[in-house]
Amino acid sequence: MIRKQQGIALWDFIGLSKPARELIAGKAGSDQDFAFWLRYALNVPQLYKIARTPEEKKLMKTAFDKAVRMLGEATKNDDEKFFERWARGRKMLKAVDPLRSRDPRNFLLAAYDFCTADGRKTNKTEVIQIAKRFMAVARINGPLNVIPLSWPTEEQIATKIKQDDLDTIGWHAYLNKLGLKFPDKGKRGRPKGWRKH
Repeated sequence: MIRKQQGIALWDFIGLSKPARELIAGKAGSDQDFAFWLRYALNVPQLYKIARTPEEKKLMKTAFDKAVRMLGEATKNDDEKFFERWARGRKMLKAVDPLRSRDPRNFLLAAYDFCTADGRKTNKTEVIQIAKRFMAVARINGPLNVIPLSWPTEEQIATKIKQDDLDTIGWHAYLNKLGLKFPDKGKRGRPKGWRKH
């Protein structure tokens, strides 16, 4: 967990929903998914201390051993496809890194999880408004996507949104592609068959 200037990293707001996993780690079998897994597996020595059970430690060790073996074989065989795939995947990971990337989808996911905390219901308009505010605050705060505990003033946020043309981002299109769930709107008119009652 990264803290900067007494703030909360944007990724702390992002839950483990399917849209979030697919954005950050990539779809199963993709180059991004491969690079994400390889990065995790090679970082196991640092993560090992947080394993909660012997089974978890065993799984982590297995992943690390497999990654080292794959890397060794690819190096030994001058496997260009392996390293090209890894490079493509790493580039994809960097493009959506919740700590550094200003990809609107990161802010929408954070806003959605923020707005639906504790089972609260929300709508697209609210999620987009919060996402814009999160992005404006992160841009004011610095190069990392960190939401400070001491927010800028409403005037500063409004100025940043206007200055950086955040209203012109295709928020609705990004939100629709993420496939997040919102409560159904009530249907207008009388229900079918109402005259029979």
